[in-house]
Amino acid sequence: MFMIGTAMIGAGIAGLILPVLPGWALIFVGLGLLATEFAWAERVLDRVRARFAAAADVALDPRKRRRNVLIMLLVITAFMAVSAWYVVTFGFTWPWATGD
Repeated sequence: MFMIGTAMIGAGIAGLILPVLPGWALIFVGLGLLATEFAWAERVLDRVRARFAAAADVALDPRKRRRNVLIMLLVITAFMAVSAWYVVTFGFTWPWATGD
């Protein structure tokens, strides 16, 4: 399990850079495999689980969730407004249009 867990963590670190691999998921799976053999990996995995649970509690808090939805709506609205301004000002052409 040591070799497989280490390989999973290595692939996870590569996945943080490469867009084709799920980096954090592979790191957590690798930690889970290493936790079956090593106490330090189990402690790290317990800390990660505790932080994940705390983050989930914060994200599911109704007040903060409403705030986050409102902020997202404002960001989307601003993006749409800037996009509309750009299209009105400069026009729109498809990237593959040759202009013939």
